[in-house]
Amino acid sequence: MPHSKNSIEIINNEKNPSIKGFIYLYGTRNVILTAPHAQGPSSDLFTGEIAYRVGEKTGAHIFISTISREKLDLNYPSKHARLSQFRIKLQNLVKTLIKEHKNVLVLDIHGMDREDGPDIFVGTLSESTARIEAIHLIMNEFEKEGLEAWLAEFFEPSLIGGDIIASLGHLDDLMRQ
Repeated sequence: MPHSKNSIEIINNEKNPSIKGFIYLYGTRNVILTAPHAQGPSSDLFTGEIAYRVGEKTGAHIFISTISREKLDLNYPSKHARLSQFRIKLQNLVKTLIKEHKNVLVLDIHGMDREDGPDIFVGTLSESTARIEAIHLIMNEFEKEGLEAWLAEFFEPSLIGGDIIASLGHLDDLMRQ
């Protein structure tokens, strides 16, 4: 399917209508932004808005959850999360983009309610989900935009990373499926 920057798909959960689903904005690049905690209550501050605005400016693909993490945490290593339409469509898109581009960048966006610290924490599961060169490239791009970015695991161990990135971090395994 050709990707159009302005195409939006709203995906609802037909099996359980009380769990809504997610919004998918088609992108034009091999970059995907996820916002698994965008729906309240207990949402991460401005997560969906951040993902949407960055995606519109950059042409990244965007996944914004419309499910409260109180019903289903899409970034948690559970069977229900991993078999959700959000995670299945994300995994299929990663596979498609790998075939097209060989490399895919997936950024899991979370807003924070902190006044101390940097503008952005970059979590990499202790540098296991990205090559060090890619991490430095991303951090340099944030700095060019005037944003202070820190590697999360060195300053905030609880922010090391979630299951979305962990499950997509083994691309060789993913492609063999």
